[in-house]
Amino acid sequence: MWPCGHIMKYINAAILAFINYGLIMLSRLTYGGYYVAA
Repeated sequence: MWPCGHIMKYINAAILAFINYGLIMLSRLTYGGYYVAA
């Protein structure tokens, strides 16, 4: 068993988590902007 597969899985999971976190923060910022504008 080479650890490369596990490393790639961890990297992919970290990238997905980072993207999801960014989308959540971006959506919160836009929602806050909508609330402020409203």
